[in-house]
Formats: sequence, C-alpha cells, structure tokens
Amino acid sequence: MLSEKNPEEEIKSLAMKFKQIEENDLLDMLVKTLCLYGNYVESFGKIHKQHEKIFELAEELAKNPILPELVVSIVDKNMPEIAGILLKIMSEVTNIAPQMNRFMELSADEKIRLGKDIKAVAKDFDELKSKR
Repeated sequence: MLSEKNPEEEIKSLAMKFKQIEENDLLDMLVKTLCLYGNYVESFGKIHKQHEKIFELAEELAKNPILPELVVSIVDKNMPEIAGILLKIMSEVTNIAPQMNRFMELSADEKIRLGKDIKAVAKDFDELKSKR
C-alpha cells in the first residue's frame, strides 16, 4: 500500500525492489501459481459437475442460512458420535473461515498452516462419512 505522506518515494522504492527480482524467478512463480490455481479451478469444476444437486442446495442454504436448524435436524436423525464430529468440524471451519477469506494476505507460513488446517477438516469429513 502506498503511503499518503510521500507516494513518489514509495513508488521509487517499490520499483527498486522489483528491479532486484530475477526475471526467471518471477516467471517461475507466476507459472507455478497460475498452474496451481488452474488445477484448483478445474478440479473444483469437476467436483461441482459430479455433485451438482448438492451445490445447488449449498447455494440455496447460503441465501437462506438455517444452519442451527439443519444441525438440529442432522443430530436428531443420527448417532451422537456423528453429532460430535459434526460440531468439531463446524468449530474448525469457524476458526479458519476468516483466514480462508483473506488467504492471499497471509504470510507463507500462515498459508501452509491454513492448508494443513483445511486438509484436517477434510479428514474429519472423511471420518464422518466412514461413521455412516
């Protein structure tokens, strides 16, 4: 972000920092980032296509949040151990959601930690699936 006090100096400073970056390093980072993002979007699209009705339901729920009622309904229909896992997942998601929404602002180490946390939630969902 540019400083309000002296934007010209800050622009010069940023330009100098940019000149110090090796072109190949910059290109390598861009290629890797774009390929990774492309793989993510493509994979997400395939999952969406495979589970289209669930995505439609998720979109409907997002417009009309009834999460507490939904949780009560799930708990009423399932075993208590499933409810415990579900509550654990909800707690984990609540904790990482703010970072997920702004992950580009995180440091490299924070991004790595967030990625591990997201994979842990996926593992918990897999455990929930195996209990059914």
